[in-house]
Amino acid sequence: MTISESDILVLDTSVVVDVARNNRSGQAILENYSLKNRADRPLISVITTGEILGIAKSQSWTPDRTKALHELLAEFVKLELTSEVVEAYSDLVAYCRQQKHTMGQQNDMWIAATAKVTGAILLTGDAGFNWLNPEFIRVEYIPRAS
Repeated sequence: MTISESDILVLDTSVVVDVARNNRSGQAILENYSLKNRADRPLISVITTGEILGIAKSQSWTPDRTKALHELLAEFVKLELTSEVVEAYSDLVAYCRQQKHTMGQQNDMWIAATAKVTGAILLTGDAGFNWLNPEFIRVEYIPRAS
């Protein structure tokens, strides 16, 4: 899929983690998807915020690294769990059951629902979202750089 700078993006937790860690994958994501130079800032679900802050705490990130994480998170538009997202989540649960598919984590379902409501492309390093593309949401799977 070709992504233009006018496409709206929702970032999955895996993408935000790589960008926050400033590893090879994160640097490639920043460059390839122009995350810092887009007219519309990328979106993240409040679920992603909770997940990455939990990772930082569980891995005892230093105060400087945690501060840098908060600065990075401030660059994105954080989306709350609105009634529309809750409705899309219930649609996804029903879709999963109809397709006899189990989604990896409940948090992934909330993030997918956020992408559905916004009409955004979900950028992810998690292949578990691929089966939703394009019937439920548009997914851009980014293999991790080795």
